[in-house]
Amino acid sequence: HTHNNNTTNNNNNNNPQPPTTTHNQPQPTTHNHTHPKGHSLNMTEFCKLRYVKFLPHMVQGGEKWGCNDCVHVAEVMFLDVHGKLVNMAHALASDPAADSPMVWGATSAIDGLNETKWFSYSMSALQIRFPSDLILTSFSFTTAVNYSSFSPVEWTLYMSKDGIDWEILQDQKTPYEMPITSRKTEWFPT
Repeated sequence: HTHNNNTTNNNNNNNPQPPTTTHNQPQPTTHNHTHPKGHSLNMTEFCKLRYVKFLPHMVQGGEKWGCNDCVHVAEVMFLDVHGKLVNMAHALASDPAADSPMVWGATSAIDGLNETKWFSYSMSALQIRFPSDLILTSFSFTTAVNYSSFSPVEWTLYMSKDGIDWEILQDQKTPYEMPITSRKTEWFPT
């Protein structure tokens, strides 16, 4: 299927617009694939995950506020294999470095509110555990309302089945230019 990463900016962050997806059936591919560790898997099983980790590498301009390693994100969103927004109500978010102020903890990044935020003093990872295995096709995030200098512009999104072994889903190696009229990024394919 084909993904179009351009989204229309509708200034309504509570109603994300998924990328345009064209396919005959919304079924995952099920051909065989060789896992990097050498064993053969059915592609459907290979793509299923239970954990994601969002690791920022660079922010828009934290030096302006004297905090080069500070980062914040208001909301992280994912689309499943059917192009539907993943319900985060039963997901668990954590900041393994535990350097977030309690009021701006990791759960704020998945609470469905763009007015709250996850904040880290050390550009640590935001880790999310889903209640069951799923396949993600895209992700997006909304930056916090204030201090755009702490918005991530380079990051790596990892996936894991067990929270121990991690593989890269998406890697933003060049500075991403945040939209001026919206705090929401485009949908990035995973």
